[in-house]
Amino acid sequence: MAASIVICANPKSRKPEDIPFCPSRRKLWNAIGLPVDRAFGSRGTSDRRWRVEEWRAHDVTLEDVTPKLATIAVEGPKSPDLLAAAGAPALETCYGANAEWGSALVARLNVTGGLGSFIIVPVAEKDGILRTLDAAGAVPADEEAFRVVRLEHGKPRYGEDISERYLAQEANQADALHFHKGCYLGQEIVERLRSRGLIQRVLKPLEIDGQRPPEPRTKLQIGGAPAAEITSAAYSPALGKVAALGYVRVEYAQPGTEMAAGELRARVRTP
Repeated sequence: MAASIVICANPKSRKPEDIPFCPSRRKLWNAIGLPVDRAFGSRGTSDRRWRVEEWRAHDVTLEDVTPKLATIAVEGPKSPDLLAAAGAPALETCYGANAEWGSALVARLNVTGGLGSFIIVPVAEKDGILRTLDAAGAVPADEEAFRVVRLEHGKPRYGEDISERYLAQEANQADALHFHKGCYLGQEIVERLRSRGLIQRVLKPLEIDGQRPPEPRTKLQIGGAPAAEITSAAYSPALGKVAALGYVRVEYAQPGTEMAAGELRARVRTP
């Protein structure tokens, strides 16, 4: 079974938070707010878990199961091998593919934008799962490690790179938009932008020379003209420079386009 990415927008198509909805074999839907209990227990800022108890036409009943469930993120190039060594079921390669593992659900979801899976498990069984992963060779990662890898992959995070300041198309979340479904909050703005192509900025990954990340909302220019505004940045040892995300004017959004802020030198990159 696969998952769907859903944008939660207001009537003006702003606040486009993306949430994966993941169906389990129990025919219940689990909506996981990101980030979650990642890398062995650290909590993010958006950690609510919801289970759809009933879905009939346009009527949905939600149950907040945050106190009952923990979510563990296992991510990295070797994460499938590690999960196999821990005894977790093999998953299909499509995003959101999932399978039950005892009373847990393993789903191909991620925080960083790279290869990885979530283990959604009853809170009482969380420590046992962590011990199993530790025995299989898992290495705990902290908040900053996840953030650096997320920026290397160019994956935005709600609250840093996505907020009420930005429209859904500006946030570059095309996979979460559906242009043929029924009425929903913000539909008029989403359709107007699609049909008229009116956006003036778009979220793009950037690379910045040096090791010191600039502050959020640092403005970049090209020839004295506004070109981009940084939303988040962190030094990446793998890249040997700062990886960042920022909203770039569409005329400057091509990979390789260079821009500056004082002595700071940046360019649009392909993650």
